[in-house]
Amino acid sequence: MLPVYLDNAATTRVRDEALAEMMPVLMQDFGNPSGVHSFSRAARHCLDTARSRVASALRCRPANILFTSGGTESDNLAIRSAVLSFPCRSGTVPQVITVRTEHHAVLNTLNAYAARGLISLRYLEPDRFGRVCPDEVRNAVTSETALVTVMAANNETGNLMPVSEIGRICRDAGVLFHTDAVQAFGHIPLDAESLCADFVSVSSHKIHGPKGAGALYCADPKRIRPLMFGGMQENGLRPGTENVPALAGFGKAAECAVSGLDAKMGAVRVLRDRLMESILEQTGCASLNTDPDRSLPNILNVTFRGVDGKALLLLMDMEGIAVSAGAACAAGSPEPSHVLLAMGLSRQDAYSSVRFSLSEFTTEEEIERVCSVLPDLLRRAAF
Repeated sequence: MLPVYLDNAATTRVRDEALAEMMPVLMQDFGNPSGVHSFSRAARHCLDTARSRVASALRCRPANILFTSGGTESDNLAIRSAVLSFPCRSGTVPQVITVRTEHHAVLNTLNAYAARGLISLRYLEPDRFGRVCPDEVRNAVTSETALVTVMAANNETGNLMPVSEIGRICRDAGVLFHTDAVQAFGHIPLDAESLCADFVSVSSHKIHGPKGAGALYCADPKRIRPLMFGGMQENGLRPGTENVPALAGFGKAAECAVSGLDAKMGAVRVLRDRLMESILEQTGCASLNTDPDRSLPNILNVTFRGVDGKALLLLMDMEGIAVSAGAACAAGSPEPSHVLLAMGLSRQDAYSSVRFSLSEFTTEEEIERVCSVLPDLLRRAAF
């Protein structure tokens, strides 16, 4: 039985090139990059190379890249920095504007700040594909707005946000803009500076790099307000000895991801669309939560009305096919996807939804296998 992994939006396997980049750092160039001897200099060179590669993938300067442990830390650091650096008038708190379809790394951070009275929180209501109109952002910004945070592409549906337009609105208004680009990075071309973003969060393990590595693009690193305090690593903005092996793998994965990006993701889109067309042709219960014309090429989110989503996931797993119901960080929650609910789906339809996420390593044979077994599995999982 051919195993099929279609949960790449949750995490990806480490690509061979990234692993090959990591092994010498683990075994030979293992020095502390803050030291002065030859072992440390070798580790520092690996770190500098990784930073340059991530910066090149984001089309920015290496000095604007701050290494973190991943997307969640990057999101937290961006929000904290924007809020703490905002000059509030006496008796007021800074406002943050966001969307209910954001990742929990953003939403839960903002909710924690709001619960402590540190910010006022303004949610913009999304359309049926989870998007907000840039004019809604323009109308929501006030003199007390410290930050607008809107993700580049949704991690559950793959739908793209108009982040460049939102970034320009924020820049014109003198408001900081953060975009969580964790899911978009390495799947569509990204130019941090053209986004007019002050902060951009990216992560390694979504692009076939190792877990535990990420980065925050900072247009002005002086705005950063550290989450931790300690040594002078990352210019004192993110203390603690750097995870050089993981960051080396991250840098190589970023370099590989953007090399030939259009051709690779074009091939992935063909496979994604083949799966989509098969689902729509073979089943009468499917509706799309992914906008095929304005989405990442590798994600497809489908509601199978009248189907027990959890049962379907288990049946597919028994067939050796790995898919998910939504974000991995929400796995085990009794609640349906907050993204789909915000998009207007009923709780039942949200429970009946499945995310398929491909990668550049997904094959036509794997997609054909899913297409062949899915109709029977849907019948077996029906209410």
